[in-house]
Amino acid sequence: MFLTVHASAGIYIGTVITNPWLAFILAIISHLILDAVPHGDENIGKETDRKKKIIKLSIIAFVDTLGVVILYYFLTSYFITPSPAIILGIIGSIMPDYLWGVYELTKNKILGWISIHILSYFHNILHTRVSLPVGMLIQALTLLFFITLVIL
Repeated sequence: MFLTVHASAGIYIGTVITNPWLAFILAIISHLILDAVPHGDENIGKETDRKKKIIKLSIIAFVDTLGVVILYYFLTSYFITPSPAIILGIIGSIMPDYLWGVYELTKNKILGWISIHILSYFHNILHTRVSLPVGMLIQALTLLFFITLVIL
């Protein structure tokens, strides 16, 4: 799932759970649960050429992080008050994907273990894949769901 979708869940958690560290932990858990939902973007980083893969993933990460910033700015400008719990909810909700990205860049053994044994496990828990268009619809609906929860 894209970072913006994960961040919307983290923002919601941070609005409901006022303890920042509990929000952080629950947001990490929400990331893993959301990754179990088939979401169509699992093959985006499957380039065989390492240089092309890094460039492609970097562009996607930049645009997606910009989406997180815009989402946060929009919600805190009109609907919610910024708080440490919301900030740590966002960080916890997107951290697993950043750890995976750092692993892809560095091939660090510890991050590799996390990526293979934890993150990949949740991506494959349902053994179901959907096409990118179907996955984008699932992600858009998930994003709207969490935004709706936040603003209501």
